[in-house]
Amino acid sequence: MHLTNVAIQKHSEGYSHAHGGKWSLKNLRQYIEGTRGTPAAVTLMEDVGWVIVHSLKAVQNVIINDKHCFECYGFDIMIDNKLKPWLLEVNASPSLSTTTLDDKQLKTQLIDEVLDLAVPPHMIEAAQSSCKPARPRRGSTSAAAAGFPTNFELLYDEAIEIEAGRRAVEASAARAGGRRGSEATGGGQWSKVASGRRAFNTPHWA
Repeated sequence: MHLTNVAIQKHSEGYSHAHGGKWSLKNLRQYIEGTRGTPAAVTLMEDVGWVIVHSLKAVQNVIINDKHCFECYGFDIMIDNKLKPWLLEVNASPSLSTTTLDDKQLKTQLIDEVLDLAVPPHMIEAAQSSCKPARPRRGSTSAAAAGFPTNFELLYDEAIEIEAGRRAVEASAARAGGRRGSEATGGGQWSKVASGRRAFNTPHWA
């Protein structure tokens, strides 16, 4: 992540050629934990995640969806003094050129993790089953056994929201049917059962 706009700051006398004005999210989180406390750091990371989710949902109908390819998006997010994240812009296929050794390490790790997400580990393992052993992909069973990190976090599952919405509609229809039955019969046992039913909880982002 950029702490400053490198294209501008690299011309400053105070520019650091060691880190290039960049931190990893891990370092940012450690800094927030040290200065604001762990709860504040946890909340910030969750808020950043929701900024990403909501921005993608806002344009999901116009994003090109091709199962034969993938694309990496770069999110520029500004954090104010109250630790509120603000989305500045989203870059399609952001630059992966590097300016410092730390920058190279960050972006090399980024490329590795993007491939882990885009190509399911079992596909790699299946392709390698008839070949000589190779470095296991992160996220796979063999990767966990080899000590590679497997801690990817799922920010949003659209299938869960769709299922919750379907159940809410069914519950609403059942309640409506119960009310009509009550009006026709003058209020019977079915109306008591129907009135006692509740819609399934829908995700709080819906």
